[in-house]
Amino acid sequence: MDIEEVIPIENLLAPKIEGNEWKIVQERYSEFTNIRNQAQGCKVAVVIDWLAILFMDNDMRVPIAKGETDVVAINDTITFKNFGKGTKDYKTTWHVLYHGEHYATLLAEGRNGKFVRKGLVRVEFKNHLLYSSSLWPFYDALVMACRLQYVNISRVDIAIDGANYLLNFLNQYIKQSSKDKLVELKGKKQRFSSNILDRRSMLYQNFRIGSSRKLITIYNKSLDIVNTGKHYIQEYWKANGIVQELMPLQALAKALQEVPTEERTYIEGYYNLYRFEMRITGERIKQIKDFNLSMLKTSDWLVSIVKRLCDNFFEFVYYTNNDLSKCHSFTIMPYCNFEIQRIELLPKKDVGDLYKTKLSINKNIRQLYRNNLSCDDYSVRQMLVFDINNFELLPWFTRKFTEWDKEYEATQPNKIIVEEVRNFVHELIEQLELQKDID
Repeated sequence: MDIEEVIPIENLLAPKIEGNEWKIVQERYSEFTNIRNQAQGCKVAVVIDWLAILFMDNDMRVPIAKGETDVVAINDTITFKNFGKGTKDYKTTWHVLYHGEHYATLLAEGRNGKFVRKGLVRVEFKNHLLYSSSLWPFYDALVMACRLQYVNISRVDIAIDGANYLLNFLNQYIKQSSKDKLVELKGKKQRFSSNILDRRSMLYQNFRIGSSRKLITIYNKSLDIVNTGKHYIQEYWKANGIVQELMPLQALAKALQEVPTEERTYIEGYYNLYRFEMRITGERIKQIKDFNLSMLKTSDWLVSIVKRLCDNFFEFVYYTNNDLSKCHSFTIMPYCNFEIQRIELLPKKDVGDLYKTKLSINKNIRQLYRNNLSCDDYSVRQMLVFDINNFELLPWFTRKFTEWDKEYEATQPNKIIVEEVRNFVHELIEQLELQKDID
């Protein structure tokens, strides 16, 4: 990717800022430019840090647990060991062993057919496996042994380690005031929060952008590794050339226990490495046109996914116009280090149809409270599920139901009906939360 051109400040800013604010903006522009220049030659390591995938067990090759101590050899290399307890949605939790080592956890046998389709299983790959070369050979071996059919990604977290300059950039970003603002997030406003202030440097150490459906976090991964003992991550860093030596994790962990919690912002005397991490749900993956698992197998493709999903999300502009689409955007991520692949998203639904769908959902909920529709009518459930899924309205529906409940409860004197509607909707939301990752 070509190195981005740096535009002179005089060509960017509207002539509205003057006096002391203009001086502040000039100094800030110089600081932002210096930070952006660090991205051009920044060496980073890219890795998947969380991976959960949904499969269909059409051939019923996944064993049914008979006892808490079940051990089932699938073949010479793969063994299932019953963990002894399930989850609220699955009856069975299998530990999947590959050549005797625990590589994944497989959840099977859904408790409720409305929430978990028959034959659907969820595989969560162990964290240490994601940092090794064994991930995809194990994946192929498991799928072949159990004849599993890929359905969708349930969740994938993509991490970019080593872009420490992002810490300074975001600290400069939050220092801006409305009078001297130079940089703004492009597109729709995202939830942005910062915490863990280091009082010596007066820099925030942790940032969150977005929500649970698409979330970016930036934090001190070196400190996290010491606290969690994940030595294999720093070994991965050394193998990728972004650190020169390994930290003595046990000694550092013991030393940190003597440090007050509020002062544990970085590791004194060691190079602290910061992580950019994007959490992506299956719902977001389904928006990627022609997605396939090969996109998760190289750094170029992983960074390409991050870049595409950062558009109008974690993307910045020079704030010269209230209409941010007319402002000059710039890159703060180290994309120039990678061969960015073209990724297209599926088109969004028509806005007019979206408005009509929201009205329809509201009307159906109102009719339920008035007892003109019955919670036992399966067609009502199906109609709501279709409308909510068609426009991905689950967050909106969950939020709006709180408002509708207060409004429509007042019109229904029969409290039994009110309680039936509440239970119906809460069960519906739970069902949709579970199924949102499934095609």
